[in-house]
Amino acid sequence: DACGQCLLAFCFVAARGVPRDDKEAARYFRLAADQSDVNSQFKLGLLRAGGDGVPQYLAESARYFRLAADQGYSGGQHGYAIGLALGQGVPRDDNEAARYYRLAADQGHAPGQQGLVVCLTFGRGCLEIKTRLLGTTDSQPTRTLLRRSAP
Repeated sequence: DACGQCLLAFCFVAARGVPRDDKEAARYFRLAADQSDVNSQFKLGLLRAGGDGVPQYLAESARYFRLAADQGYSGGQHGYAIGLALGQGVPRDDNEAARYYRLAADQGHAPGQQGLVVCLTFGRGCLEIKTRLLGTTDSQPTRTLLRRSAP
């Protein structure tokens, strides 16, 4: 089942009971991801983005991040937002990037909050979100959100 495949993939990544093998890990993550396992979708997105164990393929990375994002997984939302912001694997879309950063930020995901702060600070696709989310376009609420995301 997908849970077992995901756990086995993590064993290959961490060399727990088996030799470290990123290629095998990617294979098991894919099997689980294709069964809608959100952790595997996110991890496969990371592997494909970085080329760990599998050739780097940004379009597939974005696809798996999007699958995880659409299940409400904050890491997937953040990963997909990065792809949208940089135009990596998907066409660049600052408005959609800001929307996905906000989805992650709303769950308390610190990197998502930081991505949203960058959007708000530099105005990349975020004026509507800044006005709706913070009720203003001045810089004070942006600093408040940044402080909230700091460790």
